[in-house]
Amino acid sequence: MSEGDAIPVEAFRSRIGSALGSRDYAEVEAGWKEYSSLHPGERDYLLGVTEQLTKSDKGALAGELLAGFAAQLQAADDAEGAFEVARQSLRASQRTEGLRELLVLTYQARHASNANLDRFLAKSGLPEEGGSMRPQVDALDRYLTFEEGAYVYHKGGWGYGEVVEFDPDEESMVVDFQKRRGHQMNILSATKILKRLPNDHFGVYQHYRREELDALIKDDPAGVFRIFLRSFSGKAQLKKIRESIVPAIMAKEEWSRWWNRAKKAILKDPEIRIGKGSSPLMELRDKAKPIEVEVAEKMRALADGLGQAALAREYLRNLDLVPALAEAVAKVVRESLDRATISDPSRLALLYLLSDLKLDESAQAGEDAIGMVKGTDNLRGLISKLELSDRKRSVQTIAEAAASGWTDQVAAMMEGGDVDLADLCLDLLAKKRPDILINLFTRLSTNPREHPTLFLWYARNYLGGNIPAELVPGESADATMDKLLTLSNQIGLEQKRGGDESLKEFLRQLRSFLTARRMKLFHTYVESISLDYARFLNAKISRNRGLTDQTKRSLVEVLEINHPKLNETGREAPTGGVPDDVIYTTLRGYHSKEAELRHMVDEEIPENAADLGRAASFGDMSENAEYSAALEKQSFLMQRVSELRTALERARIIEQPEGPYEKVVIGTRVGVRNETRGADESFSILGPWDVDLDKGIISYLSPVGKGLLGRALNERTEIELPEGSAAYVVNSIDNDKYLEESSQ
Repeated sequence: MSEGDAIPVEAFRSRIGSALGSRDYAEVEAGWKEYSSLHPGERDYLLGVTEQLTKSDKGALAGELLAGFAAQLQAADDAEGAFEVARQSLRASQRTEGLRELLVLTYQARHASNANLDRFLAKSGLPEEGGSMRPQVDALDRYLTFEEGAYVYHKGGWGYGEVVEFDPDEESMVVDFQKRRGHQMNILSATKILKRLPNDHFGVYQHYRREELDALIKDDPAGVFRIFLRSFSGKAQLKKIRESIVPAIMAKEEWSRWWNRAKKAILKDPEIRIGKGSSPLMELRDKAKPIEVEVAEKMRALADGLGQAALAREYLRNLDLVPALAEAVAKVVRESLDRATISDPSRLALLYLLSDLKLDESAQAGEDAIGMVKGTDNLRGLISKLELSDRKRSVQTIAEAAASGWTDQVAAMMEGGDVDLADLCLDLLAKKRPDILINLFTRLSTNPREHPTLFLWYARNYLGGNIPAELVPGESADATMDKLLTLSNQIGLEQKRGGDESLKEFLRQLRSFLTARRMKLFHTYVESISLDYARFLNAKISRNRGLTDQTKRSLVEVLEINHPKLNETGREAPTGGVPDDVIYTTLRGYHSKEAELRHMVDEEIPENAADLGRAASFGDMSENAEYSAALEKQSFLMQRVSELRTALERARIIEQPEGPYEKVVIGTRVGVRNETRGADESFSILGPWDVDLDKGIISYLSPVGKGLLGRALNERTEIELPEGSAAYVVNSIDNDKYLEESSQ
């Protein structure tokens, strides 16, 4: 090793930098020449120095240095490097001695395989003395852009093409484009509108090397991504890559499975860096890096132990757990565990990770994790942010330990809305604490909006037969489906008014559940319902704001298949033109029913559920009189709640009709002569929830209400009453003071 070799790169750069700063260009020249002779691979730095010289009006010096460096690279058989540096010398200065001959030599070395090179050199005028070298080089570059067999891309929309004829003497060529074959072009003009593509460009593979691409898709998925990234500036979002592959190269339904396989290969590939998210950024690395080094670096870049554990597990799911990878991950975990500021959830996540690495210390890490779980009195707070597999093992640990209050902790996880753990919690609590489940399911059933996603889990399992009947007393399939559709409509309305964006996922899951497995569950359910209820569901589905049009069509189609008479006209409306699927009421009547529903949901049902739970905890519910009584009451309450919810959903507030009144309508006060009794009477015709006979308020659904609706002033009508027929004559139709009072 020479004395110069021993000088560190940093020392050289410091020397040259100081000389540039003090404008000691003789020292810059001396340092640059010595540096380039010892470190020719540091080309980017050397070119950067000459660029600074050019900006400092020292282009002649920069050109001379670069020409010498190009000659050095040419002698070392680095044709590509010599060509690049010689062109940089031309950009710095055209007056560098010997530059013309140097440029010709570098072109001859770089394009030695081009049979037309000598002709193009002559056409450009570069070998001849005289004339400006820059336009000569530009012309030569354009001539050398294309050759027979070259692949190109037309920027104007003709797509990819192949040069099939090339005539340098006539300066013309013929290109077969995807959308225009046999197109003749002038060579120099073509350089302005066509892009020359390397033979390994992704578009070339797609259109001219398809068999090779198909083989790569099958055998080397990561290789497909390397080709794509090299073709498009070294980086691209997954979405863009997918759009280029599907459906042109691969069917849409094949993508997910192939991408899962490709992702595992990419994570192992040292040349590709993959980001996070549903459409991660993918990049080619400047230098290949061992995967264990990348994982460790990415883990250290995250300050939070939860994030470190999640990132490591993402890799471990797709990579073989070789010793080097396990040790690299364990080293970062140890560093994080040694930090005094690490939170308990992060510590637990890292301990679980360490326990899975199959190292000598893994067993102890597992024991430490179990100790943390057993020692907590807030399991939900400790594990809520952990990965699902770690949350499951934590809940299982609590249950196996059977410590005091473990069921309450498991119940807290379930009641907190952790749907991923709900199945496990259900199994653990069903035998030990049915009272907890009865209370939870009662609350979900009476107030689905409290936990929409958990209610969807409950509905899926109840309708699917996975929840024992004794845990859902008073529930029915009709009521559950009704609540599910009501919840969908409610949340759909909220979304249209700018509601919680997170509930979009709930609506997607609900639609997926209803239409899953070719709608088998919905088919089974619809087979057992009556025609009247099918009509009710049809109306409820058709105006549901949480379902897509496609989902509505699919559900209604199932109803029509199972109930062919679904759309036939039913019995005549019983109220003289008032639709029978609407309940008209005053605002006061509506509020009274709302209050009744709230009282049952907030007080009566929770009290009864508590009674059920206590009775269930005594065991042997078949011989338990207290349980049977509570169960009977629960069935009544749940049925009543279902009826009230449906009724309130159908309710429409009566508005004061505009006078003068020619006919009796809902919301008017009617004076009549009862000819059968020989007496004058007066009725306010309001809704069934407003009836007060002492004030003369009757329902439009009552026999008298039905008989009077639509009658004109002075019109006579016969009305069938329970005690017999009666004749009425309408004497007056006025505003109803009770409607005015009830609307305030």
